[in-house]
Amino acid sequence: MRIAWDLDGVLRELNIYLQKKYNIPYPKKWGWEHEGKNIFDWAKQDNYEICFKAPPTEYVEIYRIFTKGSEIWTCQPELWRKNTLKWIKKYLGNCKVKFLTTEEKREELDKNIDCLLVEDNPNFKNYDRILLIDRPYNRRIKNVIRIKNVSDFANILNVNINIIV
Repeated sequence: MRIAWDLDGVLRELNIYLQKKYNIPYPKKWGWEHEGKNIFDWAKQDNYEICFKAPPTEYVEIYRIFTKGSEIWTCQPELWRKNTLKWIKKYLGNCKVKFLTTEEKREELDKNIDCLLVEDNPNFKNYDRILLIDRPYNRRIKNVIRIKNVSDFANILNVNINIIV
């Protein structure tokens, strides 16, 4: 089984970066605004450094175990892509990256029935073969395989947790 990985909220933690640098609260809903600005406005204000300087999440270690055949499927505005690719090279190494919308991710997943998608987005119409990383903004999604921590993830993928910690 192949695994495709979303980037932001799954492997890269934009919200923690914004919290530390600008004191922006961690979002409780998708499509949030703080002081009248959304994530895209804050990234622009930050001169897109967020795309390179945001820390990795705890799930990067599991990603490294499953890199063979893994792909990154991420929706990134054009102005984010250069620094995003630098971040990927720094934290994930060489890997296949596809820039896809939510709808395109679902189409790819439907075409590739031997693939799972690790995602945090609460806007899919169908969560079949999607492992949802638990975030405050996606808790309204029910009847999904929800990942709350690295141990959950390791158990679902049947990975020895001692390899990770």
